[in-house]
Amino acid sequence: MADVFTRKAHDGSGWNIDLSTASDYLAANGTEFGEGVSVGGYQDSMHKTDSGMASDGCATNHVRNTKYISETEVSLNSGATVTLDETNVADIDCTLRWSYADDSPVSTVLSNVYLFAYNGTTPATPPVGVTVLAFERRTAGILKSILSDYPTDGGAWDLTKGIGGSANALICSERTSVATHYYYFGLSFSPTSKGQKSGKLRLEFDVQ
Repeated sequence: MADVFTRKAHDGSGWNIDLSTASDYLAANGTEFGEGVSVGGYQDSMHKTDSGMASDGCATNHVRNTKYISETEVSLNSGATVTLDETNVADIDCTLRWSYADDSPVSTVLSNVYLFAYNGTTPATPPVGVTVLAFERRTAGILKSILSDYPTDGGAWDLTKGIGGSANALICSERTSVATHYYYFGLSFSPTSKGQKSGKLRLEFDVQ
């Protein structure tokens, strides 16, 4: 048996932007690729790029953008502000779709599922100079709670908290027995100082 992971972004017509290799990065920018985001602001566009952030890896259409507006609101692709709920935010509006399967194939159950951002080296250490916010869009609603303030809702999509480091992970939905599990995440980034920032996202779970 072997684990099979995919990480993809939606380009407006399908989950056609592959982010599955170690050389694939998400770039949070201003209105266009390469434009900076003001300190304390949030990205107006999302793109696929390489580790040097030298070129836009998207084709015609870019990664879907979920920009933080408030703890209960989001701007989709820098458009109108909508309430952050399952009525206004579809899975195809999300920044990232993460999937897991066993290649046997065999159905699996996932438990203790957590998403967090870290500095790329130590899972407990948040990315330096940037606040990362996230939500999971599931069929029955939006999940925004984090470990450190659970069961209070909203911490993962709260500019004073976010998902920086493993202690502040987004608590994701557990999954019953199916062959392939899909997770849909909205992401928003806010620099706390000037200069290019980097880090990694990590999805942890137990397989049964």
